[in-house]
Amino acid sequence: MNSNEITPLTLKALTVLMVTLVLAAVVRIGAIEGSQVIAPLRADATDYYFYALNLKECGTYSRQDWTGDTGCPTQIKADSQRSPGYPLFLTFFVDFPPSNAMIKRIQYAQLVLGVFTVFLTFLLFRPILGNWPSIGAAAMVAISPHLAASGVYVLTETLFTFLLLAWLWASMHLLRSGHSAWAFVSGLLLGGAALTRPTMLYFILLLLPFLIFVIGSKGWLKSVLVVAGFLIAYGPWVLYTATQVPADNNSSLARDTVHKGMYANLIYQNDPETYGFPNRADPTWRERTTMGAVLDEVVRRVVDDPSTYVRWYLLGKPMMFLSWSIIVGMGDVWIYPLFVNPYDFDPLLRVTHGLMYLLHWPLVGMALLTCLFVWTPVVDSLLASSERLITRLISLVCLYFLCVHVVGTPLPRYSIPLRPIIFGMALLAPVMIWRWTHRRKTINDALD
Repeated sequence: MNSNEITPLTLKALTVLMVTLVLAAVVRIGAIEGSQVIAPLRADATDYYFYALNLKECGTYSRQDWTGDTGCPTQIKADSQRSPGYPLFLTFFVDFPPSNAMIKRIQYAQLVLGVFTVFLTFLLFRPILGNWPSIGAAAMVAISPHLAASGVYVLTETLFTFLLLAWLWASMHLLRSGHSAWAFVSGLLLGGAALTRPTMLYFILLLLPFLIFVIGSKGWLKSVLVVAGFLIAYGPWVLYTATQVPADNNSSLARDTVHKGMYANLIYQNDPETYGFPNRADPTWRERTTMGAVLDEVVRRVVDDPSTYVRWYLLGKPMMFLSWSIIVGMGDVWIYPLFVNPYDFDPLLRVTHGLMYLLHWPLVGMALLTCLFVWTPVVDSLLASSERLITRLISLVCLYFLCVHVVGTPLPRYSIPLRPIIFGMALLAPVMIWRWTHRRKTINDALD
């Protein structure tokens, strides 16, 4: 392969793509209308709601609730326990008191983002896989139970997945065309993704050397533009937390995720009753109040019981992170508990759930192998230059998330935004095999 041209869409392929987008909407409508979440504003969702409400009505970024109040709390205090990307999105929909109509507005806005995510999956993988395999990847995103279910909740997954795919799509254009405008857009979208899910914040430290290395002499200029876009999106949040948020109200999420992730199998002292919440049973949890204290405890555990903790960090955590069932939540594809689960009775949802459940581990396995394989010299004859760059960037994102959650808490919920990447990279494996066999056949025919 040495051509970077994209095969035009035939009428048949365009029709199937449109059907796929309609299917995505139908699946998400089924999940929204068929489910009844028990207390939808709970835990994280409550924080996001009040952050958005206080920002919209009071001009202060705070999770302080309005219970008993009819307006802004009289002594509202700013904090930064959660990043503002998702609350900013929610400001378009929240009101007080919260209502079922408000929840529906949020759910249907997330439905739109979900359908656009399906389309972005097609656009991202089309230059790599071709038309039909990329439609296949988009179709799996369309029917993914995890992606459909996440849109039911007032949680970050749907928005972050959309922003992650949008950023990769912009980065794909940067790598294909080299145009400076795409570098700036890429930086903006990366900043937006980091504001929505802080896990993405440090990826820029990998992205910049990647761009400098692969683009060549102009890589420095493109990197500067990426940084400029990123700072325009993310910089105001840094400035706000530095000047407006008291030190004791700054976020401790990074420390807590590393802290909670140190418990082997997410169990405290082999007690299955503590599964998923080992910290609640540990009387020494609150004594470790700094990242240094947490890291000291991690090192102590590894030294005292190396076999258990090496296995946990190198095998147990990746397997848990990429597993099917939500751990801290209702289970299966659901995070918060439901009165009614549409996957129990809706025929379309039941079929799509069963199909994706059967395909889950084969897709994950193929995707991981492909993420490693695209860094080998063998792909030089299987992928065009721009294809190699795009697939390596996608691989870098996947491996980055895996490493971050090996260090932190490997909750399967946090792998939901990787589903489109997993599906696309999994399909790249048979595409490369087909290209290899076709190339061998062409060579053999020429020799004959």
